[in-house]
Amino acid sequence: MHSQLTSAPVGIDLGSYKSKIGVAKRGGVEVISNEANFRETPCVVGYGAVERQIGEAGFIKMKSNFRDSVVAPQRFLGFDAHYPMLRAETKYCPARSTIQHNKLEFEVNYQGQKEALVPEQITAAYINKLRNIIAKNGFENKEAVLAVPPYLTQSERKAYLNAARIA
Repeated sequence: MHSQLTSAPVGIDLGSYKSKIGVAKRGGVEVISNEANFRETPCVVGYGAVERQIGEAGFIKMKSNFRDSVVAPQRFLGFDAHYPMLRAETKYCPARSTIQHNKLEFEVNYQGQKEALVPEQITAAYINKLRNIIAKNGFENKEAVLAVPPYLTQSERKAYLNAARIA
């Protein structure tokens, strides 16, 4: 789309079900569009026989690939097996979830193999998708501010950082 990337401060708001990307420009903040020209990107990562479908593509593919789709993976960051609302939270995510080594994992079929992925790995894939959206809109994204809800526990904040490092 753009041949030369422009340097600008970038902020990412990882919402529960949709995310927004803001770029600081002279005169204010511009919320940039994804590949479908929407200013919000669904928080969906779908795993398939060939590739991952993330964001808009994941949302569309989720209808036919329900069991291998993880919705709002960042909602599960930092949860362990003892989190009191774990069962209630995971019932809204179509992918099968299990507890292994005191950590929540999602079981998906990806490229013909059964994979067990932790929320940090899935969130990292989603963050990479957002990085690609930033680049396709012509902005450098070596650094970005990742908005973290103020009510998160220290464990959840650490998991957000781990996902960002993986990305």
